[in-house]
Amino acid sequence: MVLTQFASSPAPPQSFAVAPNRQQLRQMNCYLDQLLLALVALTDVDEDTWTAILEKISSSTTTGQSLTRKYPIPAVAPGQLDVEGIRLLAMAIAYLGAHYQELLRRSVSLVEQTKEQGKNPLQTVLLSEYARKFTSAWQAYGEKQGGEAHIPLAPITSDRLLSLLTELFFFSSQDGPRRLWGVLATMVSPA
Repeated sequence: MVLTQFASSPAPPQSFAVAPNRQQLRQMNCYLDQLLLALVALTDVDEDTWTAILEKISSSTTTGQSLTRKYPIPAVAPGQLDVEGIRLLAMAIAYLGAHYQELLRRSVSLVEQTKEQGKNPLQTVLLSEYARKFTSAWQAYGEKQGGEAHIPLAPITSDRLLSLLTELFFFSSQDGPRRLWGVLATMVSPA
């Protein structure tokens, strides 16, 4: 099982080099939620798998318990996680990606093959279903934003839908948690 595979995987650092401000935390949370929604849309991950992964990585921390209640489908207002919540969610996404790595690999290969044939990847059965589920979930996620001062949600393009699959595949590797943390760290780095 994936949890055994990651037993020796390096965890991301406990914090960022520079403490993120509230807007940066929201941006990171939104990005992670986008990745998670894409993974859920592709895999139909069940709550038991999600809970097992969170239990493995978070022991019995309050943050881990909170994530168990809110995910795998973000059910509360986005952008509410602190640095520890961001760290745990990033690890969980990478581990969950590893659990479904073969499906991610097939999906990315399907994207490449159909593009080489000059076809639209989103017209294949697997990817059209993924796009439909993700788009629906993303719209619901946007509605949860309400009038609060969260980062604006950009519409998801076809290219972004496909890019999310590649990113998830990249983060599903043995070093996925650290890679994902590195991407998040760029959101904190001064320009």
